[in-house]
Amino acid sequence: MPIVDAERLRYEMHTRGLLGRDLARLAHVDANTISRALGGRPVTTRTLMRLTSGLLTQPPLRMATDLVARPARWDSDAENPRG
Repeated sequence: MPIVDAERLRYEMHTRGLLGRDLARLAHVDANTISRALGGRPVTTRTLMRLTSGLLTQPPLRMATDLVARPARWDSDAENPRG
């Protein structure tokens, strides 16, 4: 089972102004599932797809990607999704 990058998930949620319960609603999963994913626990592939779909329904807030701290590992150009 995949393990969600909790730091990245938090970033994606924050740039969209989402709380765990908001993402749970959008992804059609239980709020405890979001909590487990944020805690670094494995999720099913189906849950991973639901989380992704839920995030895609809510675009990032304008300029939030510049205001919210990015995960530290994105400091290398190879991993920085914004180039």
